Amino acid sequence: MSVFESFLVLALLCRVACARYREFERVPEDTTVIEGSSVVLRCQVLKEYRTLQFTVYWEINGSIINPRTSKTKRYTLIEDRVEGIYDLEIRPVTEDDEGVYVCVIDFIDPFVSRSLPAELNVIRVPIPSFLQEPESTLVAEGETGTLGCHIGNFTEEHLYVAWFKDHYEVLSMIGFKNVALSLNMNSSRYSILKKGNGEFTLKITNVSRSDAGNYSCLVFVKNGDRILESRQAILSVTYHECYIGGVQRETEVYQEGDNITTVCIAGLSGYKTARNDLIYVAWVRDGDEFPGSREFRQNSEIKSTMSWSLTAADDKNPFVCQIKYSNQLNQVICRIDPINVHFARE
Repeated sequence: MSVFESFLVLALLCRVACARYREFERVPEDTTVIEGSSVVLRCQVLKEYRTLQFTVYWEINGSIINPRTSKTKRYTLIEDRVEGIYDLEIRPVTEDDEGVYVCVIDFIDPFVSRSLPAELNVIRVPIPSFLQEPESTLVAEGETGTLGCHIGNFTEEHLYVAWFKDHYEVLSMIGFKNVALSLNMNSSRYSILKKGNGEFTLKITNVSRSDAGNYSCLVFVKNGDRILESRQAILSVTYHECYIGGVQRETEVYQEGDNITTVCIAGLSGYKTARNDLIYVAWVRDGDEFPGSREFRQNSEIKSTMSWSLTAADDKNPFVCQIKYSNQLNQVICRIDPINVHFARE
């Protein structure tokens, strides 16, 4: 073969090769996805060819894919003729979708243009499940609260866990690292305690009344659409405060015989429609409960007051407001320190 003939052959090969891909603005690329997720393979016709008459279709391993007639109904052709977009969406991806994909532009006359082949790899991962879901709990204001979530049947590198409060994300974690904090909450008080066996416990320090609400643990496979959401657990926050009202002087010194009022406020901050806890309040002095001082209230706040006529004993013994929540055995005792009483001399 002469040099001239060789040049003609190379020119012809170049013409064929170049013509094969030049009609594409975008072509599909090799992609790896997780089984059960979704994927979009890109295909866009070059602007100068969009006014021509043509059809576009996709092939997998040499076989034509027709989203309109496919029995699986998992293929969708995302079409925008003005922009020349003919993307192929597969949702959800299965093991059978693995293979080589080609976008084909059939210009009817005079040629057909085929994109570069793109390989779709499908990663098979186990479906996570809950071994233990979070349970509703009561936490006293200022203390530390925890909500547990135990996940099984997962691979660490593909696991994504997030905690939500009232449908807003509190804290999320990819696998066992890369913590991503949400801006919805005060992140310094929130953390996830994680163990290698799949326990992801939400820890809230210095609990406040605003923390009360519905919490849920959400799990899905990283880069996938497989979602698993726990039942909602209610975090209720109990609170109380006590103070002296009535006769007060700048020196906070009282005269014997003064009448004062002690106030005790107790409450349960939570979702009233979901909990039926009773709040119990009683006034106690020297271990004895004052007759008629006991009050019950369901799922709200109690402001209980008692009036006292100061005596010499008030300089030593505290006023006690005893608080109890019906579904917890422990009692919260609200103490008013001994009052500085100045005794009148004869």
